[in-house]
Amino acid sequence: MEGPRPVRPEEFDSLIELINSIFTNEHGHMRESFPLLFDYRNCENLWVFVDNATVVSHVGTVINDVYVMGCRLKVASVGSVGTHQDYRGRGLAGACLAAAEQSAVEKGASITLISGSRSLYARFGAVQVGRALAVGIPAGAADRGLEVTKAAPRDAVVLERLYEREPVRFHRPLEDWKAALKALDVRCSDTRKHAVYIFSEHGEPAASCLCSAKHDEDGWYAWVREFAGSRSHVVGGLPAAAAALEAPSIKLKAPDFDPVLQHAIAAKGLSGRVDYLLGHTVKVSSLKNFVRDLKPCIEERLGRAGAGGLAFQEGPDGAYDVIVGEEHLPLAPAAFTALAFGGPAQEAPEGPGEMQVLGGIFPVGLPFPGLNYV
Repeated sequence: MEGPRPVRPEEFDSLIELINSIFTNEHGHMRESFPLLFDYRNCENLWVFVDNATVVSHVGTVINDVYVMGCRLKVASVGSVGTHQDYRGRGLAGACLAAAEQSAVEKGASITLISGSRSLYARFGAVQVGRALAVGIPAGAADRGLEVTKAAPRDAVVLERLYEREPVRFHRPLEDWKAALKALDVRCSDTRKHAVYIFSEHGEPAASCLCSAKHDEDGWYAWVREFAGSRSHVVGGLPAAAAALEAPSIKLKAPDFDPVLQHAIAAKGLSGRVDYLLGHTVKVSSLKNFVRDLKPCIEERLGRAGAGGLAFQEGPDGAYDVIVGEEHLPLAPAAFTALAFGGPAQEAPEGPGEMQVLGGIFPVGLPFPGLNYV
């Protein structure tokens, strides 16, 4: 058996056969459902074990750029993780995940963003982050004067223009928009719906939302996977989106770094509860790359002198050491990740004395995977 290593072009069909056998009931044909992941040009980021010319285990990654408060970082988005039932229990997926992380870090990535929260990912060091206010918005009519339309691939330019203004977002070229929008229809079924809605006023697009819905014994359950544009228009248009999805309400998560959205929710008299990034776990995989890319944000928040008094080091034992003056705060990667992106309180130690300066930097935002979901 060979691996972990990137899949070879001649093994691509075997890989798709494996992934379809694991995930078909969830997403339909996986290659058409996730064209940005299962692309021949992305073979170097599809990590596999192969036995007798057959792919038996896989961890897929796509390396994307994201913008966080003016900083550009590289993120390894991980998904379609699976192993043939005859090969499970041998640690193959874990080995693929470790190899994928190392390769992504060598390519400049600092963050691993994983779709899911399996025990495999917890052992890897990925945690829940992205503190947000989760609220249910009842189905109904959109706000007066607001027009709600379902987007199609031909609307990619409109959606890109709305999204490009977001301070926390993926770098998403126009061709990626078109491919991802086309894939949404492929992933729809009798029990799943996916749609992007454009909210316009006086004929001008003001906001957009990517929404999904799932049907079970209780009926349709809907949630927002990504949004852009005017926050009041987002909140004002979502009742109509929920109605179009035949759901009694739609769940929206308003990140703590987005107080304007939280205020728009409060203005409607809605309240919610604390939750975290939708369906994903995260790990800061390279402290060096992360701090390098986030430096402009750190300088803006602390000033150049304050930023100059900070140091970050990766220890030989794998710990991330935060140094302020004479004080050291060693953290496991999971704990540092929770600190950096706003994880549960018990995951983010405050630290002694001068370490309180970290509260002036963190947490920072992390984009919803949205159309970049793998």
